[in-house]
Parts: sequence; structure tokens; C-alpha cells
Amino acid sequence: MEDLPRLNFPNFYYTLEDVIYEEVAKKGMTWSVHRPDVIFGFSPHSLMNIIVTISVYAAICKHDGAPLIFRGSKEAWNSYAIASDADLIAELQIWACVDPYARNEAFNIHNRDVFKWKHLWTILAEEFGIEEYGFEEGESSVTFAASSYNFIFL
Repeated sequence: MEDLPRLNFPNFYYTLEDVIYEEVAKKGMTWSVHRPDVIFGFSPHSLMNIIVTISVYAAICKHDGAPLIFRGSKEAWNSYAIASDADLIAELQIWACVDPYARNEAFNIHNRDVFKWKHLWTILAEEFGIEEYGFEEGESSVTFAASSYNFIFL
């Protein structure tokens, strides 16, 4: 469970949580908040599954003969990141719907799987048959407005 205070900076999710708290209080309902990390795994109709997003990026690169360039920072490329499995998230959400201990609680959810973007990028390039891939110094954090091939990973 998450019981630490909020960080002192604007965060879109804080606004969403506040709306939920207000609405359920009006109706006498309970709530639970689920905070996954990067979501891996099958998740139909989910815009939060990054594997689908980067696979589309790889497919476009493959189709156009473009290199599969990681558009994040050098720190992100070399550091460990944490993933949340879609099935585990689903199990938590089902449990939270039926177990009284989950009422009015917030949960950070991940299954302690760690990865490095540079390792994932190698696998992605191999799966799509892309020979030129990786991180390029000075190429990070470029927006969609600058190029049709740019994704941002922080």
C-alpha cells in the first residue's frame, strides 16, 4: 500500500485521484487506486501498454528502412527500470473489487521485474529484423512535431 504524502509538483494523476475521492464520497462508495510501472503483457484496449506502442514504432521503422533509435535519455538507456505485468495488475484489480481490506487504499503494483531499455531495444530490433538500432547521443527527447519517428522515454 502507498501511504507516503504526495510530492510537491503538478501531477495529472493527483487530479484524477481527487475527482475519484470527491465522487465516491458523494455516493457513499469506496475506492482503490492502482499505480503500475511500465506495463508489459497483453492488455486489450489499453493505451498504457508500452510494448504495443514501441512495436508500432519498430514496425514503422522496419517498413521505411529507418533505424530503430531510442529517443530517451542516456540515463534511461543504461539504467534499470521496473515493469508491471498486465496479468498481475488485473489480479490486483479483481482482488480490490471484492476484498474489504482493499477499500479506500492506494497500491503501487509491480512484480519486481527489472529491465534495461538497451536490452529491450536489442530484442525489439531482432524481432523486427532491424539491423541499425540503439541510443544516439544528442537524439533524445525529440518530440513528434520534429519527426514522425520520435517517441520520448524518460
